[in-house]
Amino acid sequence: MQTIDNLYSQIGKNIVSSIKEKNHKIKYLNQVLEGYNIEKTLKKGFTLINQNGKFVSRANALNVNTNFGIKFFDDEVEINNG
Repeated sequence: MQTIDNLYSQIGKNIVSSIKEKNHKIKYLNQVLEGYNIEKTLKKGFTLINQNGKFVSRANALNVNTNFGIKFFDDEVEINNG
């Protein structure tokens, strides 16, 4: 009878350990996702520039003679050059 009790106790401990491990992984993944939160990045003063439906990541990729948009944390501005 004691062997069954020991097995039952060990199964319970394994379940608790597995739940704790999964909970830790969820917290970690949540932190990773927060790191990719574009709103937080914009709040720090960065902007996103898009032109022709694509984000512009380099100055030489921006055609200043074509319309483009600038997204700030609090608003978005369209620059019309065409």
